[in-house]
Amino acid sequence: MRPARYVAADTNGYGLALLAGRLAAVEGRHADVLEGASAPKADVVYSVGLIEHFDREGTRRAVETHFESAREFVLLSYPTPTWLYRVARAAAEAVGLWRFPDERPLARAEVMEAVGPRGELIEERLLWPLVFTQRMMLFRVTPRRNGRDR
Repeated sequence: MRPARYVAADTNGYGLALLAGRLAAVEGRHADVLEGASAPKADVVYSVGLIEHFDREGTRRAVETHFESAREFVLLSYPTPTWLYRVARAAAEAVGLWRFPDERPLARAEVMEAVGPRGELIEERLLWPLVFTQRMMLFRVTPRRNGRDR
């Protein structure tokens, strides 16, 4: 796949600068997922390592913003509380290596509830090789019911 444009959005200016230094083709944009969509819509919105860093309401709002930002597809990847995730995290915490105190492994049901009628699930996988197990879900954006274009 060769995207015509690749945009990374984050509130962390330092992280965006690092990304720009490594991948010149990526446009960095300062944006807060909790404040709603601010950029032109993308064909695909890919989210990794974000929605699990909020409380339930923040996660819902972040997911909503992903769908507001997408024309066709939303791909969500987030930690999920498998036995392997729980064991690996407990071990990392026990030896002082855990660096994500605000991370909440998310149950599938919570994410599906946050997506609601905004998307149709078309594929999902559990990514066991990552050890801190991730669930990856691909959604097709559901057209709005008020007749406006996606």
